[in-house]
Amino acid sequence: MAGCPNSDRNKYRIPDYFRLDVSMNIEGSLKKHKRFHSFWMLGVYNLTGRNNAYSVYFQNESGLIRGYKLSIFAQPIFTVSWNVRLGNYASE
Repeated sequence: MAGCPNSDRNKYRIPDYFRLDVSMNIEGSLKKHKRFHSFWMLGVYNLTGRNNAYSVYFQNESGLIRGYKLSIFAQPIFTVSWNVRLGNYASE
């Protein structure tokens, strides 16, 4: 029944979650005449360390539908990267 407000179809959803990702760039000199420009990027994925559901799987067990949550990265993950750009990126 398309459009029926009492339909149970598609009522199973991933629960709401909260995640905070933070990053910052540390840049060096922005001299006008350089062959390349580089910077470091420091970041934290899932700063709050919450155990959020990534996926929910449903199985039919003896006529009952059971949902199983799959959670990954339930702790903060720190990242560091060094980025290099060729060319002049100084502002005029």
